Amino acid sequence: MITRMEALPSTHRIAAPTAPSGSVWHFSDTRSEQGRVRFVLEGAHAGAAAWLLTEGPGWNAQQRHHDLHDAELALAWLPDLPQELYLQALSDLEQQRRFYNQSAA
Repeated sequence: MITRMEALPSTHRIAAPTAPSGSVWHFSDTRSEQGRVRFVLEGAHAGAAAWLLTEGPGWNAQQRHHDLHDAELALAWLPDLPQELYLQALSDLEQQRRFYNQSAA
């Protein structure tokens, strides 16, 4: 579910959700003057549920998805997300995937 609200001071922003087990992994965090996009996983295993957390001046969205792939697809449908931030977030996400695939080898 997408929720929108006025931009709040950073001290009032909603914290990233935590998994019941308490294991939360900030997989990717993209920041620019236009906003911020975070992909947060509920665990460090393949197929872990993923949160898509986005925010910018006057907008934000928090969505829980089945996995990282679904969260990545949902990013394309956010109406307030600027194109530059979208492309940078995808680039950062791909860089993280390459890094962790090489680390696992």
